[in-house]
Amino acid sequence: STSIGNGNNTDIADWTEDTGNAFVDTGGGWVPSGSDMLYIGSAAVNQDLSHNWSASDSFTLDMIAMNPAWSGGAAGVRVQLRQASDDAVLWDSGLVDVSGTVVAGPAYSGTGHELSWNIDASTFVTGSAGEQINVRIAAEAGTVYADNVSLSFDTVPEPTTTALLGLGGLALILRRRK
Repeated sequence: STSIGNGNNTDIADWTEDTGNAFVDTGGGWVPSGSDMLYIGSAAVNQDLSHNWSASDSFTLDMIAMNPAWSGGAAGVRVQLRQASDDAVLWDSGLVDVSGTVVAGPAYSGTGHELSWNIDASTFVTGSAGEQINVRIAAEAGTVYADNVSLSFDTVPEPTTTALLGLGGLALILRRRK
């Protein structure tokens, strides 16, 4: 993996390039000026997150993806949550068609596909709870622009933990009554 950058384009902080050609397009041609969009041309990018996953985690993964008009034809993206230590795939979006187009120039316009997934870690069939998590985005058909990628999570206590906390609280209440 290498830091992402290409020519005069900007490196992507905290992302690494897995394969192919990826960089941040800072605007002017295919991206509106002042925007920073991730260009993924037959490539994949990764970001290791500081979160160590558990089976009680519930994730929400959001992003915008589209293909530029010049790439022609279909464009597809695959998003994965993986275990950072060994790249074990924990969750896979499957191939998602993002064949809307972006038209460049002063009359910039485009169709962005707002994607959102709710992911329950209890459904992971590989990996080991307690390991660091990784997000991977791959252009698997055509060229893809991605923007506003975010992963949020909630950790829900396991039922046995909740029951033990409830019993502890009950014990404190009973102790105070004596």
